[in-house]
Amino acid sequence: MKKLAIPVSSGQLAAHFGHAQSFYFYEIEDNTVIKQSMETPPVHAPGTIPKWVAEMKATNIIVGGIGGMAVDIFVKNGVEVHAGITSGNPVDLVNKFINGELTQAPDACEHHDHDHEHGEGHEHHHH
Repeated sequence: MKKLAIPVSSGQLAAHFGHAQSFYFYEIEDNTVIKQSMETPPVHAPGTIPKWVAEMKATNIIVGGIGGMAVDIFVKNGVEVHAGITSGNPVDLVNKFINGELTQAPDACEHHDHDHEHGEGHEHHHH
């Protein structure tokens, strides 16, 4: 079984998981969602949310922007990170995940040399 976490703001994938209003969790067995829940994340502080997602027993997370430290915490806790996903609503994203259609940005996890840990240098577009 897999448990997929999706950070959500205003019904869409949050541009940065640390700023998500809520997290949707999908338990997936035999390519079918068998349970889903919506949880409110803890207050954003370095390392807090990745640890919380791991404690929620997530096996996978879909994110847009993510810092290297957060990726390291996820990996250490056995959570597979699907980074660089630019947008989507949770239902579309969970279906793409099940069907193996998630396309990751090629450099999403390979920019540790010039990593901006707290979102400096990232543009945030709020609609």
